[in-house]
Amino acid sequence: MALTRRNGFFIRQATAKDREVLTTLMLDFWQFNRAHYSRVHDGTALKAYRQHLEESLQEVIRQDEMWIVEGQSTKDVAGYARTRLFQPPPYEDNGAEPVGIIDEIFILPSHRGQDLGKTFLRFLIRTLKEKGAVHIRLASYSWNTGANQLYQNLGFKVFAYSWEWEGNNTPPEK
Repeated sequence: MALTRRNGFFIRQATAKDREVLTTLMLDFWQFNRAHYSRVHDGTALKAYRQHLEESLQEVIRQDEMWIVEGQSTKDVAGYARTRLFQPPPYEDNGAEPVGIIDEIFILPSHRGQDLGKTFLRFLIRTLKEKGAVHIRLASYSWNTGANQLYQNLGFKVFAYSWEWEGNNTPPEK
């Protein structure tokens, strides 16, 4: 399935041949997120993530829906997404209908501002709905204001909060 869209870019499902480009994109996404952490990393985590990708990416491509945005004529890759359909157990407290999960969506900084993210996200929503998703969920960091605004503009609502406490901080006594 492919969708030709804006500015000469199209969306296609990733294949095993995309392993190298997906590895690069996923490492870029990982580093983009880590750049906003207060803790300094010595490179050990990045090395471990790279190893994890080398060992598991083929299986991820096979099991999940991996998507790539690339230039129609140049084959210039602009981003990727990882999606899946999840069937909650019947006792799920917020419904047992199929849920579309957008695990990762990333547009390279050099390709932002061209509505590729909006086009890509609309495509992913439509694709997940066609597969039977009744709800669609994704997560983002609070500091990622551009992405959060895009999600709100496309109708996503805040569903849950995730809180983090850093071990170096001292909780207040009162």
